[in-house]
Amino acid sequence: MQNLQPRRKWSSLKRNLTIGDVVLTKEEGAHCNDWPIGRVTQAIKSEDGQVRKVRVEIIRGEKRKVFLRPVKKLVLLVPTEADDHKSCS
Repeated sequence: MQNLQPRRKWSSLKRNLTIGDVVLTKEEGAHCNDWPIGRVTQAIKSEDGQVRKVRVEIIRGEKRKVFLRPVKKLVLLVPTEADDHKSCS
């Protein structure tokens, strides 16, 4: 019975976030235009080898802050340059 309804979550592989990626950090209660932009400083892999959490560095005002965020609350804006070169080959 459970196999009759396909599950979309994690059924297709996506690119893991990597160090240096520029991301948009979703914040509940804030308008999407106010979500801060940050850079991934650490990618934390789970037991299955997929990145599920990352450390994101964000600059607010003149202070740098580092947050631990799940990848589902991030939007990849600019991948690292290494990935750009791979796609051109």
